[in-house]
This record gives sequence, structure tokens and C-alpha cells, in this order.
Amino acid sequence: MGKLIKITPDLEVSVVEWPEGAGYKFLQEQIGGHIEHVRPVRLYEWLKKRNLPEHYCMLVDEEGLLKDLPFNPLGSYLYKTDQHGCPIAGPILIVQETEDDFVPIAAMDFGELLMLLKLIIGSLGGGNYVSR
Repeated sequence: MGKLIKITPDLEVSVVEWPEGAGYKFLQEQIGGHIEHVRPVRLYEWLKKRNLPEHYCMLVDEEGLLKDLPFNPLGSYLYKTDQHGCPIAGPILIVQETEDDFVPIAAMDFGELLMLLKLIIGSLGGGNYVSR
């Protein structure tokens, strides 16, 4: 069993247990729709400064805007919406990616990654932490 990090539009951070053997359907349930894989470019910049691996990605609801889901300030910041104008709506998931799959966040990186995300959220002016 592993973990992923979920952040809602109101910047609530949850640690979600990823059951052994769970896959794409589990991720769809967590995101609330069809998954779109996006590159959190600013997260990579923060990770690089701390010498952490950059093999993490952000999963979003690909129909978030069509569903009129609320704007996600962290997701949009990490995705550099301010530079290209395409916002992230709804919750986001932070997971590890391999060449051909999404997997739970590596245990040895989890604490630092969670702390870094909370630091970024703090710099955006908010956030609550909830552990599941």
C-alpha cells in the first residue's frame, strides 16, 4: 500500500491511502472523473532546488472546466496557468509516474514532498491539512 496527495480547490491537503493493486479506476474515483495527466512545471522547479527527484506529476479532472468545478489555485500555479491561460479546476492528485504508469509516491520522498506542497500553499496564502 502506498500514498498519494490530494489537494482541493480550497487548498485542503489530504493524504490518501493507495490500496495494493488499485489502478486507474481508483484514481478516477479520487479525482471525480476522467483523468488528465499534466506537468506541474513549477513543482519541478521547487523539487530541483531541494535536490528531490522530479518524477512526480499532477492528475486532474479533464472535464473540470466543462463541469464548472471550482478553480484550483495550487494546481493552476504549479501548471503555470498565469503564462498560458488554461486553469486547473477541481481537485488535483500528486502521484509518482513511471515510463508507462502512475504509482504511489515513494515512501522515502513522501514527507519532504508533502512538506514542500504545504510550503507552496502557504506562499499562496492558505491551506488546511487533513490526513486520511
